[in-house]
Amino acid sequence: MEPTNKSCWKCKTEKQISDFARSGKDSVCKTCRYELNAEWAKNNREKLRPKRAEYMRQYRARKEAEATAKAVAAPPPVEPPKDPEVK
Repeated sequence: MEPTNKSCWKCKTEKQISDFARSGKDSVCKTCRYELNAEWAKNNREKLRPKRAEYMRQYRARKEAEATAKAVAAPPPVEPPKDPEVK
């Protein structure tokens, strides 16, 4: 039988397994993991800057390719038939 609770090593609080990442395999609860990640990011901005810039380049290229594909795939607008009696 698997345990339903687990203790976080950072906040020393006993929590449900669902409060831990990776199906309870992480030793830190999700709340503390978020805080640790935010602290790391704040202290390592120089390492993150090139990664974020590369991600944004790829994101913009992907969005531009999607927009181009939509424009090419879109059928031309259909004009309503002209009424022969109207001049």
